[in-house]
Amino acid sequence: MLFLQNAEASLQQKKEAISSFEDKTQQMMSSVKQMEDRLQRAEKARQVAEEKNVKLKQETGGKIESLKQLLTQLDSKCSTLEKELRSEKEQRQSLQQELHQEKDTTALLRTELQQVEGLKKELRKLQEEKLQLEKICEEQEQALQEMGLHLSQSKLKMEDIKEVNKALKVLK
Repeated sequence: MLFLQNAEASLQQKKEAISSFEDKTQQMMSSVKQMEDRLQRAEKARQVAEEKNVKLKQETGGKIESLKQLLTQLDSKCSTLEKELRSEKEQRQSLQQELHQEKDTTALLRTELQQVEGLKKELRKLQEEKLQLEKICEEQEQALQEMGLHLSQSKLKMEDIKEVNKALKVLK
C-alpha cells in the first residue's frame, strides 16, 4: 500500500506539475499572442512609417529641387546685389572725393573772391586818390598858368619900367 500511496503521491505531484506547466504554457501562449499582436502592430506601424517616408521623400524631393533652384536664384541675386553694392560704394567714394575737391575749389574761389573784393576796394581808393591828385594837379597847373601869366605881365611891366627908366636916363 505504501507503494500505491507513493505512486499516488507521485502521480498527484506530476498532475500538479503538469497543471503548473499547463498554466505556464497558457501564460506563455498568452504572452506569445500578445507579442505577436504587438509585432503585427509594430509591423503595420513600420509599413505606415515607410509609406510616409516614401511619400515624404517624394514630396521633399520635389521641394528640395525647388529649394535648390530657389537657393541658386537667391545666390545669384545676392551676388548681383553685392556687385551693385560695391559699385554704389565706389560711386559714393568717387562722389565724396569730387565733393571734397569741389569744397577745396570753393574755398580757394572764396579766398580769391575776397582778395578780388579787397583789390576792388583798393582800386576804388586809388581811383579816388587819382581823381583828387588830378584835381590838385589841375589846380596847380591853373595856378602855374595864372602865375605864368602874372609873371609874363610882371616881366612886361618890368620891361616897360626898364624902358621908362632908360628913357628917363636918356632925358636926364
